[in-house]
Amino acid sequence: MHVHLLFVTEFRHKVFTGAHLRRMGEIMRSVCTDFDCDLLEFNGGNNHVHLRVDFPPKVARDQTGQLPQGRLLLLSTP
Repeated sequence: MHVHLLFVTEFRHKVFTGAHLRRMGEIMRSVCTDFDCDLLEFNGGNNHVHLRVDFPPKVARDQTGQLPQGRLLLLSTP
């Protein structure tokens, strides 16, 4: 199942730099590996991030947005 996920900053504030996007890409690749998913595409701008992920059939549709979001928050917190 291919899923397009979009994460947007609150009020579309411009807070992401190139370094942030590179680190989020690393984290998302790690998350996808942990959940047996394939990260097909990752890109973003200064106020949003786009991901295109191929989830295996064992993952329920309502869980697709929860898995990467929770892990991204945990891994990016100092």
